[in-house]
Amino acid sequence: MKAGRLDEGISKLKEIVQTLDEEEGRQEQEARAWWRLGKALWDSGGTFQSIVIFLFVLSDSSPEKESAFKHFITSLKRSSTFAPAFTSLGIYYAEFISPPDLDRSSKCFQKAFELDAREAEAARRLAEGFAEEREWDLVEVVARRTIEGEGGLEGGSTGKGQPISSRYLPTNAWAWKAVGVVELVSKVTMIERHK
Repeated sequence: MKAGRLDEGISKLKEIVQTLDEEEGRQEQEARAWWRLGKALWDSGGTFQSIVIFLFVLSDSSPEKESAFKHFITSLKRSSTFAPAFTSLGIYYAEFISPPDLDRSSKCFQKAFELDAREAEAARRLAEGFAEEREWDLVEVVARRTIEGEGGLEGGSTGKGQPISSRYLPTNAWAWKAVGVVELVSKVTMIERHK
């Protein structure tokens, strides 16, 4: 689908969803297929048509986004612990509906992150929300847990004596920056208390 053949990918995903729905005991695969179909539909709504609609305010609704939302919900009906669907719903509530439902969005990001700390988009958005509220302890918890998912603060080892940090670059640089900001805020607060 990322190769520019979105319509073909959507068609194949619909076939996969139909096949999986007919089988028993494959809830995780069903959830993943429904979520991927939702993501493909979401992406198909992000084309030139959506830009024109936005620029000329012709309509606030996008059938692709609404359909994607329904697919994310279906994904969670198949497996209520499928974290990526919660992340996608959080983005839907934060960016698509008008006015944004930031409370519901935050709950979706929290659930996604609780289920899987590798949900980096949910983690980043959670940390940003906590930072806006100046909840520095919560920013630190989210950032450090994300870093741990990448191999930890020490970076771990590849098993060949080579540190992971020298072999792999962290993919969530925001988490490292967030820890730095939290430590800076903590030091500034400490200095102000001792004045």
